[in-house]
This record gives sequence, structure tokens and C-alpha cells, in this order.
Amino acid sequence: MCDYKCKIPKFNDGDVILVHNYTDSLNPLPLLIQSFTRCYYHHCAIYLGGFVYESTAKGVGCTSSIEDYFKEIGSKREVAIVRPDHFYYANLTKQVGLKYGFWSLVVQVINQICNVYFGSKNPNGRNCSQFVAQCIGYKDWAKIDPQDIFRDHEDKIIYESAPKRRKYINNKLNS
Repeated sequence: MCDYKCKIPKFNDGDVILVHNYTDSLNPLPLLIQSFTRCYYHHCAIYLGGFVYESTAKGVGCTSSIEDYFKEIGSKREVAIVRPDHFYYANLTKQVGLKYGFWSLVVQVINQICNVYFGSKNPNGRNCSQFVAQCIGYKDWAKIDPQDIFRDHEDKIIYESAPKRRKYINNKLNS
């Protein structure tokens, strides 16, 4: 592929965008998620028709064009693009408009610490990884976090903006 400074990689509908957002002092959530999941990537989204669909504090929906999303690579975020075996368009469309699943983040942290899932198998809201996991066909999608998506699809990464940095951070998180 190429780096973010030349052109955007060729995407297929359903490609997963694993995201590492650089944090600021006002939003410690990415660092907390990264610490508990022990993974550089702490957010994820789906590519569809030139746009990025993700679950954010505003809920599940289309947030920006892929061009605008890629303009922020290197300054605001780093990404890895995963091409999963399956993408279920109907699963994406039925989740658009759902509220963000703040409670599910707490449940996923408990699951990471205790290896016990206390959450709903079909929560009313969606965090980013639940949204993506349902779109790509995970059976137990409510339990999935960004680390699971990265680990399960590491061999399907078609582009990564900062692989050396990701390896360095993952090694530190897992030591």
C-alpha cells in the first residue's frame, strides 16, 4: 500500500479500521481502554461506500468521509485496515442510530480483569467493538473488544500506518 501522505489505500465495503487516537488530558478513555485490553488499538470502525461508520459518544452512524479520516493520520490517530472474511451490511444498517453503550465499556473492563462477562448478550447501545463485531459476524459480538478484533485478524491487515509504534506499545503493554 502507501502511507497516509500519498493516497488512501483501496478499501472494500466492510473493511475494519482499527484506531489508535492520540489522547489529550481531557479524554483519558483511550488510555484506559488501551491499558485494560493490552492493545495499541482501542477503537474500531467500518468502511462503507467512501465513509466511516462508528460508534461514538453521539451513537452509531456515519461520522466522516474516509478522506477526512485519513487526513488526521499521524497528527490525531494511527490506523490499521483489516479485511475480514465476512461483512453483513444488514447488521450495519440495523445498528445505525443506536445510542453509545457506555455501560458496556465497564462490563468489558470487568471481563478483561476477571475473565467473566456480566453484560447483556444483546445490549441496547453499542460501543465501537460491539458495533464492528456484529457487522463482521462474531457470534458473541457483545463480548468483543478492539484487542479481540486485532488479534483475530492480525493476518488480514492490509495497511498499517505505524506498525513499529504499535509493536513497541503492544510489547510494553504485555510485559
